[in-house]
Amino acid sequence: MVRIKLIPVTLLFLLTLPYALGAKNYQSAGTGYIGGVTLFDEANPMLGLNNPGLLNNYGKNTLNPNSIWIDDDYQNSSIDDGEDKPPFDYLDATIDPRVYAPSFSFGRLFILNVFASTMVSEDTIYQSSYFMDMMRGSLTNSSMDQAFLQPLVSAFTFGMIDITPLYSTAPLTTIDQISNIIQIAKNDKIGFAAEINVNVLSYYRHHFGITFYVSTDTRIGFFGDNKNLLLVDDPVVDLNAQVGLAFAMGVGQVDFPLVGKMFLGYTVRAFVEIQGHTDTIGDALTMYEQITNYANAAKSGDFLNFSAFGDGSLARGGFGLALDFGFYKPISSQFIIAGKLSDILSPRYWLKSGVSDAFFGWKLPDLSLGFRYIIPLDKSIWFIINEPSFYFQFDDLFYTYPISFLGKIHAGFDTKFLFDILHIGFGLNSGYPTLGFTVHLTPMILAEIPVIKYIFLWIPVTYLHVKIHFSLFGKELGRYPGEFGFQGYNIAAEVYLGI
Repeated sequence: MVRIKLIPVTLLFLLTLPYALGAKNYQSAGTGYIGGVTLFDEANPMLGLNNPGLLNNYGKNTLNPNSIWIDDDYQNSSIDDGEDKPPFDYLDATIDPRVYAPSFSFGRLFILNVFASTMVSEDTIYQSSYFMDMMRGSLTNSSMDQAFLQPLVSAFTFGMIDITPLYSTAPLTTIDQISNIIQIAKNDKIGFAAEINVNVLSYYRHHFGITFYVSTDTRIGFFGDNKNLLLVDDPVVDLNAQVGLAFAMGVGQVDFPLVGKMFLGYTVRAFVEIQGHTDTIGDALTMYEQITNYANAAKSGDFLNFSAFGDGSLARGGFGLALDFGFYKPISSQFIIAGKLSDILSPRYWLKSGVSDAFFGWKLPDLSLGFRYIIPLDKSIWFIINEPSFYFQFDDLFYTYPISFLGKIHAGFDTKFLFDILHIGFGLNSGYPTLGFTVHLTPMILAEIPVIKYIFLWIPVTYLHVKIHFSLFGKELGRYPGEFGFQGYNIAAEVYLGI
């Protein structure tokens, strides 16, 4: 059994979450369960941030008698621009009124989509039993029902914590107490992390997208280089926050020498950002005071009062711009490669205690590449299983961050079931397993059943989409797999109008 050193995780969560704003990527739970592969997720409300190249043909309808294929999923796919089109169906073209509809699509309007993940380090899980032992018998006379508490603790700690000592009346010897204290105070990487990405509002359609987003990331743990007076390692706090607006454009298909044709897109982001880092107990207390001062100023409406961060050595705030390029290239209808060049131009204007102390900074560019392979199946069985796919993604090919080779690899497999209502996937995220699912709570099946689909063709009942995502995942926040591994949960809800 794996055990942990238990710290007041709930308290840390409440203290840090309001200020934990900023993430290095834009995952949804749908990308989380396939190992964090984001380059191919057309349904993600962060599409314009992840790969603007996918906006080419996004929601495009090719509805005319000369080129028609009555299949909504295929029309809305990124690989439907004249490559490997299915045969022309004259019968369906004759009876389907969409043949005579204009070539126009509403696209998708995403409204307040929230992705959240919570994580604890593996060492935190490993050391928990010592803390349970120290609290031996604390619930023996409690009204708390073990039948209720046990599954609750197991759910949030992956079943790796034994809480039996909490209900034991067996005495704990002095030697055992000292041993537990030593185990809890030893140099272990005890930590907690949280990530929240909020798509406040976004709209995507053919060649165009706009996103208003809040992206957050925080990590706190006792794994500093020195021990403080409490005989535990100094606390390390990392936080990053962005509130931004992104404009994405698909520029169409471009023919490159040697490489051939590929679809390109670009994204321009403008944002306000807060960053912070401490690795000693003194700095952590100072940062807490600075963040509290800033929060008080923000409550009064002064969101740009970054002077609360002093000289900016621990926390800083400012403005930024960024330019990203994305692409995808269908090698065939089954095999697709894609990539994203992030932060090609990415200046930061950091404000400190005064305007005269402001300074410029730059973020280095980053390159991600990947592929998707769709296992070919007969389209007639889509109501049972549809689009089983393998994914692979390699991040940071420019070695912008000092992370090991394996730490940059993401891979996964997913497939759709039951009229695409259920979506299941699994994968590896930097060497850690992931597993999860999506439930699509939308009567889109009404638009697919023969005869019935013509009745509901012009009724917008199938335009409202609700998705619930959940995944169990592992993530490496250190320099190499195994240095500072985390286990956690992703959960997300997506609501959008459109196709």
